[in-house]
Amino acid sequence: MNLAGAGLMTLRTEFNYEYITEASSLERVKAWMQNHKSFVVDLETTGLDPFSNDIVLMQIGNTEKQWVIDVRAVDIEPLKPIMEDPEYLKLGQNIKFDLKFLKHQRNWSFENVADTMIAEQVMRCGILMGGASMGALAQFYLGIEIDKDHNLRTGFGKTGVGMFSERQLRYAAGDCIYPVQIARHQKAKIRERGLSNTLSLEHAFIPVLADMELEGMRIDAEAWTGLYQQALRSAAEQEKLLDKLFQVEKVSQGDMFGKAQTVRSLNYGSWQQVLKRLVGLGYRTLQSTDSEEVALAAINGQIPRELAQALIAYRIFRKRANTYGLGFLEAIHPVTGHIHSDFTQATTHTGRLSSGQRGFSTGTSKRVNLQNIPRLSKYRHCFIPDDGDVFIVWDLKAIEPRILGDMSQDPTYVETFTNNGDIYNALGSVIYGETVSKAPGRPSELRTKTKIGILGTSYGTGKNKFYRNMLLDLNLNEEGFLKDTPTHITQDESDSLWEGIFETCPGIKQTLDSLSEIANPLGSNRTLYDERAAHEPESKVYDKLKEMFERNSKLTEEDVKGKAGRLVNKRGYVSYSVSRNGRKRYFKVYHGSSYTDGRNHPIQSTAADILKKASVDVHRRIKQEGHHAAIINQVHDELVLRCRKDEAEAVSAYTQELMEAAGNAFMSTIPCAAEGGIYNRWEKE
Repeated sequence: MNLAGAGLMTLRTEFNYEYITEASSLERVKAWMQNHKSFVVDLETTGLDPFSNDIVLMQIGNTEKQWVIDVRAVDIEPLKPIMEDPEYLKLGQNIKFDLKFLKHQRNWSFENVADTMIAEQVMRCGILMGGASMGALAQFYLGIEIDKDHNLRTGFGKTGVGMFSERQLRYAAGDCIYPVQIARHQKAKIRERGLSNTLSLEHAFIPVLADMELEGMRIDAEAWTGLYQQALRSAAEQEKLLDKLFQVEKVSQGDMFGKAQTVRSLNYGSWQQVLKRLVGLGYRTLQSTDSEEVALAAINGQIPRELAQALIAYRIFRKRANTYGLGFLEAIHPVTGHIHSDFTQATTHTGRLSSGQRGFSTGTSKRVNLQNIPRLSKYRHCFIPDDGDVFIVWDLKAIEPRILGDMSQDPTYVETFTNNGDIYNALGSVIYGETVSKAPGRPSELRTKTKIGILGTSYGTGKNKFYRNMLLDLNLNEEGFLKDTPTHITQDESDSLWEGIFETCPGIKQTLDSLSEIANPLGSNRTLYDERAAHEPESKVYDKLKEMFERNSKLTEEDVKGKAGRLVNKRGYVSYSVSRNGRKRYFKVYHGSSYTDGRNHPIQSTAADILKKASVDVHRRIKQEGHHAAIINQVHDELVLRCRKDEAEAVSAYTQELMEAAGNAFMSTIPCAAEGGIYNRWEKE
């Protein structure tokens, strides 16, 4: 697929750069910056790690002028006041990378930044084809091919002062030119699509995220190793139990050196082998050995609970050993002693953060995912503050139901939340006609069911998936194992609860149905034309449409082909859903799950925007107060800070205040609430 230029004329790049190696020339750079309220900032470094690699060049400029400063020869400290002044807009491509180097190595703190990569990700959410790298954006918007020679890009640190070739300097200068040209094209689209508020928030969040990645988290390696060893032992115990249940024999097998090894005839890590053995034992209902499928089979009496529990437990313990084992500790950075992650802020469909890249390494240490740490206390407690510090952890309380209630203005939701009530108790009591509460026994059992129901509707779940989730949530404990005592619920009872929520709260149903209708790419009256979607190959779109229609058993093969053939020419038109802050997710013509995604996106995106705004506000308040504190992690609706003990009460108080205020900025009636406090280890109420 060639998206080059997207119908634009190919631009000719005019270079006007100066290579600065003398301190005396820095005054001219400073004067130029003072006369320009916006400019591009870019760095060339010896590697990806700000803790162990060095800055080689700093480029500052725009399309008219480019300053290429050799930082090894020139002290750039005189530029710091301008760089830190929020009156000046600093533009970049993946500028978070540059901010991290300048913060760690120069102690420069930035505000008022903009990023062409982030802008593209926001603008193309759901249809990001062709990527958002500098090369991809230059090709799409400018019709030019950037020099991608790997040796050129990585050779700056190997070149001495004053020894750069013209090709290298033009490459560096180009990093000041292309973002300006790209941003001009993006700006019109951002305004046209009503994404200005979303992008402003994302840009404000970049310095927060840069600092968060630099902070990382300290881990108790001894305690973590103990959990790893425990997981290995538990996995081995489950293997022995599975051997007994499957009647597996060990066989002798020679290795490449002729030595005999004893191995199992069944590999429990291979779902194909396990599934085949289950079929051989007469358990033919399973289509896979996914843990949830196995659990459902046990809940429905299709396979013995003991066998299901052993399979589930083996999977869980192996994952803990493999994902959260000694390899995880390899991410401890030799310079900081902390574990760090790399977050992406605008690549998910909801705007929520994603963390870590499998196998990604800066060359000094690897990066891990700090957002999918098991919620079990024994794992979270392994993350500890530095000496003299504590953790501050605050979580947005029932944020999805609050957002849905505010969007719908349903009286039950509004009254309950404005009076600081418990929505699960209130709605459950109406649906079941009896007391629903946290009290042991039936009241808490009904509360659990109601909570699952309310959260399910808040996530846009349909009836069948709702029932599936209900069975799993009622029968699996927090570790993912089957509970000792099964809880039975019929499809009719599940449907009755699902319908009861909507009958009691008709405003909720009306709002969700409206969101699904608007998002449906085949029926929405709210669509826009997108160049990237329009350039998608007809054959691919046709195949995707066929695949979508083939799920409808009522359609004949001829009907499927006819529908796909008629709709393929509409591939450039996309429907979309919108959050309270204007964040949009786009749905291509063949998006088959728009019913659910259209409901889910506005709620989840609004929650994501609330936490991002809270993070920005807390980050700025810490700086304003001069407190020794920092945001170190963000997990779903939870904010984690480290703070000096003697300042913790003050920081904790305004963190709660700012989180609730951030929510209220996006809500019209229902107030936001946060719960949490000060802890000696990472934990949650």
